[in-house]
Amino acid sequence: MKIMQSSRGRTVAVSAVGLAGIAAAGLIVQQYSTRPVVQVPAPAPGAVLADPDVEIIAPLANAHVISDLSATIDGTPADLSLDADGRARISVAGLADGEHRVEISYGSSNLFARSSTRAWTLVVDTSAPALVVAEPAAGSLESARVVRYRGEGEPGSVVRISWDDKVAETTVKENGRWLLAPELTEGRNATTVTSYDAAGNARAAERAVIVDTAPPDLEITGGPELSLTGDSDNLVIRGRITTEPAADLEYAALLGGRTVAEASGRRADALAGDGLVLSFADYDPAAESNLAVGDDDFVLDVGSVPQGNNAVTVTATDAAGNVSSEQVTVSVDTSEQFGESEMVRGARGADVTKLQSRLKGLKLYAGKPSGRYDMKTVAAVKKYQRKRGIPVSGRVDRATLDKMVGRIVVNVDGRRLRLIRDGRVEKVYPVAVGTAAHPTPRGTYEVIDKQYNPAWYPPNSPWAAGLGPIPPGPGNPLGTRWIGTSADAIGIHGTYAAYSIGTAASHGCVRMHISDVEELFEEVALGSTVEFR
Repeated sequence: MKIMQSSRGRTVAVSAVGLAGIAAAGLIVQQYSTRPVVQVPAPAPGAVLADPDVEIIAPLANAHVISDLSATIDGTPADLSLDADGRARISVAGLADGEHRVEISYGSSNLFARSSTRAWTLVVDTSAPALVVAEPAAGSLESARVVRYRGEGEPGSVVRISWDDKVAETTVKENGRWLLAPELTEGRNATTVTSYDAAGNARAAERAVIVDTAPPDLEITGGPELSLTGDSDNLVIRGRITTEPAADLEYAALLGGRTVAEASGRRADALAGDGLVLSFADYDPAAESNLAVGDDDFVLDVGSVPQGNNAVTVTATDAAGNVSSEQVTVSVDTSEQFGESEMVRGARGADVTKLQSRLKGLKLYAGKPSGRYDMKTVAAVKKYQRKRGIPVSGRVDRATLDKMVGRIVVNVDGRRLRLIRDGRVEKVYPVAVGTAAHPTPRGTYEVIDKQYNPAWYPPNSPWAAGLGPIPPGPGNPLGTRWIGTSADAIGIHGTYAAYSIGTAASHGCVRMHISDVEELFEEVALGSTVEFR
């Protein structure tokens, strides 16, 4: 003890303790650096595998000091071997889909690895991911090159669209939905939609998509200006399609921005095949369809168009929705009878003169009627429409005609006929009506026929049996005018038997004095309402 107190003795004692510490530290470092360790295995922890037969390779550092090496899969002992490179190999077959725990245990004489365990998990997934392609439909026609693909799938999976040598892909969202909009090429595209999950499983769906961005080549034969004269204001337009079969298109005609005729080429073609429609060359406006088609030609029956100048737009639409249109100006001058036809700017004739006279009588048109539907007439018609609560267009459309022409009301019991226009009685005429055996029908009808100096033909009725036709003239029971109604064989006409006016003397028709019926004839139009009360 005393020696340890000397300066030299203390130095010796301290040096011995230091050497012992250094030796211990060296041992610790040596033991730590030579400890056995299971390094990163393959497949890596957390890997998702598509094959239920799995071989796991786990490199071992300092494998030579390991003893009691073993492995388990989900707690069950697994086949394990140690190869020449110091790697642990674990083989297992037929793993079920789902998560599996891999565990390697080993011992050694190393201070830091007397007994050690390394554990991790793997996932086996052998099922192909779900895939739904909601659009486009197989074989769809698209009018734009950028095509919308959308559907549903397994969240996190990758959806890939491939066509030609191009690829577009996206990841399915958490809500299970996906959306892609690739730009396809003109024409037919054979596209494949494939969904890949994390394990590499795949499910595919084929989609043939036709891209057609070109509208049909439409040509109206006859030029940009057409005219209708004579007795009919019915417009029939002929045209040609040079880029695709005329029967594959949908057709329409617009007048003043309003669709007035629509027709399907396929339907017209089918009806023609059933013998219901005449051929294209012999198209008859009375046929069941308002369209006839040839290989590259078509005939579209537009129907009645107003008197005057009309801008008519014809459209042809292909299956992809591409639209081609052509406009023609149609000049119509087929009627002199006011009220029979609608009128627009550009009309001329006695019917326009009558319109202007009506407007002048209502103090809406100033000056002498010109017989030309000009801007002055347009302005007067607009004033009339405003006063009557009719949509203001400056066109004499059906609603305007109904107001201007008015309606006929026959009081059967009172033997009176009234012409009602603009909500007031314009004229009152005495009439004769049907007898008790042949009464005048009650109800609402319309004017369907007007004839100057008509011939009389016996109706199909017992009272007319054995009678023959009577030509126009003083002996004709219809007088000089016939206004036929939609009531069966019932009309308003003149009579030379003036003494019968005011009585029940006819076989159901309404008789008028010759001068009265001639006046009324000029005031009513086809389509005018007739009420028998």
